[in-house]
Amino acid sequence: MMLQLYRGINARDFKGWEERLLDLMAQVPTTVLWGDKSPFITPERAERFGKAQVEHFADYSHWLPVEAPDLVAQRLDAFLQGQQGQSQQ
Repeated sequence: MMLQLYRGINARDFKGWEERLLDLMAQVPTTVLWGDKSPFITPERAERFGKAQVEHFADYSHWLPVEAPDLVAQRLDAFLQGQQGQSQQ
């Protein structure tokens, strides 16, 4: 299924996406959960997100939400709870 999705992508639709993403990330709190065993993107690539909170997971790959859904849910819940606490101050 994922392969079909990727094959259907038009590369022109993604022109400039990274710059737009980084602009948005500078405006809102962001967390990045990164599987270091990704065969597609190196762990060092995660550092391009600048101010974002980046958490590396050495034992997981590009498909971290599929491989470790409970771990991802726990980390996202903790992140969102922290943001909720900050907005109430």
